[in-house]
Amino acid sequence: MKHSVKLLAAGCIAAAALSACSGEEPFEVKGEGKVFISTTLNSDVKARSRATVEELRESTKIWISNSTGLVRHFDSPNDLPSEGIKLVAGNYVAEAWAGDSVPASFDDRYFKGRQDFTVTRGSNTAVEITCKIANSVVKVVWDETVADVLTDYKLTVGNTQGSLEFAADETRLGYFMRNSRDANLSCTVAGTLLNGQAYTKEFTIDDILPEGTESQLPF
Repeated sequence: MKHSVKLLAAGCIAAAALSACSGEEPFEVKGEGKVFISTTLNSDVKARSRATVEELRESTKIWISNSTGLVRHFDSPNDLPSEGIKLVAGNYVAEAWAGDSVPASFDDRYFKGRQDFTVTRGSNTAVEITCKIANSVVKVVWDETVADVLTDYKLTVGNTQGSLEFAADETRLGYFMRNSRDANLSCTVAGTLLNGQAYTKEFTIDDILPEGTESQLPF
């Protein structure tokens, strides 16, 4: 260890001597800057969620990474230091997550956000992460004529991970998480015809999209 320290000191002396001779600094010494991070939840989708907006905000997890990997992480915005976060000058990405990432739910929503930023030596950098809803949102709109031909009808929407059942009087929105194995949603309409016979119709919503994409299914 002592040998290494001596070599480092010798290198610094040599660099200083070279700088004095040439009048130029041979390399840029990276310093630190401060980062002040804030998070917001942004969603136009209204729901009767188990968690309030304030509870979701307080449970937001924040990760800061650079090209080498994770640098800092916080379990809540309340854990962010008020004096700022010291980081070595360079390029970073801040990511944030809030809510529950469940396959299918009428109540639980999932939010996420991402923001690239650069830290410069001796400077303060403000970074705001806007977390948007990451679910695909399904809204079922029954045509008025359905009741003329069907009774006790319902629509089941889901994939291999989970499903939701929309009864005739269901007005809630359905929240679904897309993954690499389940990019589509399977739908089944079931009911009873006026003559007493069972009725079933199946179809698929292809390539569902995240971030609040709303699929309207009129019948």
